[in-house]
Amino acid sequence: MNLSNWQGYSQEQKKEILGDIATVVMNGEMPLAQYTLIHRSAKLSTAEAEAIYAWARAERRRLNNGAGSLSSHVTAQMHR
Repeated sequence: MNLSNWQGYSQEQKKEILGDIATVVMNGEMPLAQYTLIHRSAKLSTAEAEAIYAWARAERRRLNNGAGSLSSHVTAQMHR
């Protein structure tokens, strides 16, 4: 997944990616354990994981309602 190429993904691919994001974050699978061994500050707090989960679900709902692009908040964060 590359969020810079988001517009190139089909609606179904976008929904699948968002579903995967929600699942792996809430299951504690991301960030990867190998990564957090070196970058301890990369571990997500419960609040951060819940925020990512809520965002992914909200974006998936937007797609189900016909929206094709990421919310403006996410787009702004990507361009920082």
